Amino acid sequence: MEWVAVGRCGHRVMCSQCMVRIRFFHQNKRCCICRTRCPKVIVTRWPGAAVGNPPQLPLFAFREGRVGHLWYHKLTAAYFEDEQQYSVARAACHGILSPFYQPLFWFIFWYTLVISVGAFMGSSFAALTKETVLQFRAYALAIFCAVLVATFFWSIPKCTQDPLQLESSMHK
Repeated sequence: MEWVAVGRCGHRVMCSQCMVRIRFFHQNKRCCICRTRCPKVIVTRWPGAAVGNPPQLPLFAFREGRVGHLWYHKLTAAYFEDEQQYSVARAACHGILSPFYQPLFWFIFWYTLVISVGAFMGSSFAALTKETVLQFRAYALAIFCAVLVATFFWSIPKCTQDPLQLESSMHK
């Protein structure tokens, strides 16, 4: 292996392609040797990976791309010393949404629609009573039920997508 992924534990037994597969497709951010949680890793050249010394990484990256002398890949939470290795990781994940990712626009659209439907249902329930407290409860209960149903339906695609199927369909 010319390039290896190194986490905070210092193990360097995973190539950059396997790192993408495990961290992106399986959503597993642990070392495959000691199971230490590694929220960030660095992909570095094999001889340059110091034995037993955890890498010094930036505390955070505001955006994907160049961060100091490294390149940051958001979907794998990995820093790359080499731009070509970074480009390979980006290409591997390109066009595939992580099972835990959906665009913010659709999230806002979905919940706005559901809250509107809940408010409409609440107004029809509130019209049946004359007391203000009961009307408020009708609105609140209808909106709560609508949001609960929306959350259930929002989470279904996340639970039914198989990351390995997504990966194999990309290589066809």
